[in-house]
Amino acid sequence: MMSHSLRIPDRNLSRSNDVHLDMKCLAATLTIGISMLAIGCSHHPKAKTLNPTHKSASKPNPVPVIHIIVALCDNKYQGIIPVPAKIGNGDDPEENLYWGCDLGIKTYFRRSADWKLAQIIRNPSPVILERLIFTHRKTNAVMVADAYRGREIKRGTEDFLAFAGGNSPSTLVRNKQNLSIGGGADFLIYVGHDGLMNFGVNPSRPSAQSHPKKVAILCCKSQEFFGKAIKSVNAVPVLWTKSLMAPEAYVAEAAIQSYLKKDSANQATERAAKAYGKYQKCSLRAARTVFTSGF
Repeated sequence: MMSHSLRIPDRNLSRSNDVHLDMKCLAATLTIGISMLAIGCSHHPKAKTLNPTHKSASKPNPVPVIHIIVALCDNKYQGIIPVPAKIGNGDDPEENLYWGCDLGIKTYFRRSADWKLAQIIRNPSPVILERLIFTHRKTNAVMVADAYRGREIKRGTEDFLAFAGGNSPSTLVRNKQNLSIGGGADFLIYVGHDGLMNFGVNPSRPSAQSHPKKVAILCCKSQEFFGKAIKSVNAVPVLWTKSLMAPEAYVAEAAIQSYLKKDSANQATERAAKAYGKYQKCSLRAARTVFTSGF
């Protein structure tokens, strides 16, 4: 497992102490290339249209269920500024920047004192290389994290928006309980490159049987690029971004904490900013410019 992480400066790619973030936490991208902070944030205006579909109803979950969609970092198949080859291979989750690296979803939550890794499922579908199931030690909440092949970022975005509209629920059996994930999950998170900088979407209507879903979208400028789609599926953004950012697991953790604690919008953005400032070594004032909540 690689120890790289998307840090500004990256603690594993550079130990330099003389590079600091400016007020928007951007300047230190120079440690690994001028656009390293914005991995995957190359904007291509011409885009294909996706059509997330599949509607159905789901029963309320007996415990909170969080579903995380991770589009693995991919130098070849995503419109990104290339990263070191090992961490930018979208077919290798164990080494991937957003999954197996020290601040990737798998490694970070596996080391967490609050979460217990209950199950690993390899290749649950042709587009998902690995599924992790975690349980929260205090609340019994269940978290499902799916690692989508990097080349399948369109499908991952498509699925996330379908789920955010309450569509395409599926059943997960845990401890003799039937839990609903996908469009039946209670809280949905997207992590990775902002693919909507490169392709368009045309989400299906939200399910008539579903209450508005709470979501977090952790990628560069997600409010700008996901805003129209999130409104169209009637989802509620607990946390998303106003600028370039490093979509690492501690931000997802902050979003989940805000969801479980029923934080206000201000509390959610403050929690995320504190985590971001801590790991990115930037001021809280600077970190606050990255996140927002609601429309």
